[in-house]
Amino acid sequence: MIKLSFILPCYNVERYIADCLDSIYAQDLPEDEYEVICVNDCSTDGTRELIVHFAEQHSNLTLIDHQENLTAGGARNTGIKAAKGEYIWFVDPDDMIKSEMVSEVYEAAHEAQLDILMFNFDAVYENRAFMTSVKHFKDSEVMTGQDFVVTFFPGRFSKLCIVWRCSFRTDFLKKSLLSFPQMRKAEDVIFVWKAMLSSLRVKSLDEIAYVYRINPYSVGGAKLSAVAFFSERILYACEIVKMLETSELIINETIRMDMEKTARWCVNSNLPTLKKMSETELGDYYYEIVKHGGEIKKIKPYMGRKNRFLYSTIGGRRFWLFKVKLLKQK
Repeated sequence: MIKLSFILPCYNVERYIADCLDSIYAQDLPEDEYEVICVNDCSTDGTRELIVHFAEQHSNLTLIDHQENLTAGGARNTGIKAAKGEYIWFVDPDDMIKSEMVSEVYEAAHEAQLDILMFNFDAVYENRAFMTSVKHFKDSEVMTGQDFVVTFFPGRFSKLCIVWRCSFRTDFLKKSLLSFPQMRKAEDVIFVWKAMLSSLRVKSLDEIAYVYRINPYSVGGAKLSAVAFFSERILYACEIVKMLETSELIINETIRMDMEKTARWCVNSNLPTLKKMSETELGDYYYEIVKHGGEIKKIKPYMGRKNRFLYSTIGGRRFWLFKVKLLKQK
């Protein structure tokens, strides 16, 4: 039986992928008890060649090549479909697994038959120099995902957003039809939120199991493009509203209020950044508005007056009108 499936969404990570894979293969679990799935999302550097080199040495490594770039979320979705392990651990290829922690993470999840296990992490600088330990969790009892959120993230559901500090039961993800939305930014936040809202068995470990690298070249570390900014604010809010409207979910009132607050902040915090964008960036942003017009209508109730005015008559190719409205905002 394969106990764990490590899923790595790989895009132009030649600089880091060897460190990441070395950390996985230096663990305390026999190689025939886990698998490593590297999804190459159309890398243009030497990422693929390095993965092939590792695959030649380790028979449990599978390389899947995308024919088009589907972003990290799309790459993780591909990994979920291919996963054969009892549990899935999403690992960013510029990060690392803490030494001698894999068996403990798996045993804790397996013994309690968890849907989700959460743990702590170390943050290091790009050169791997230690920065800090992030310890949000202590050893907890098994509880529902919503009870877990209320216990550890009261009034701040938005802080629950890191997909790599969790181990997910594969059957839970597949039976719940959980997948990452196609977004350039914040797709992992939405995935974790959906999982926590629907899970029945969650607990945490008072252990540091992951090493997060502060990478200035990553999507999170780089300056946001207009498309990524639209994803982080507008599409993020759209996904929150979809969750709030899902009839199958009975959402705790405290969590519901926090989600609504987050949606309002997302759609009403864009103007300062939009005013600093170049003509080209604004054009890209406006194209996203046109493309997602139907979804934007659903978040209008969360917008303040200024933003409703800005988005109210968008359609066709009226980019000039969008710019005029933006200039009127004070």
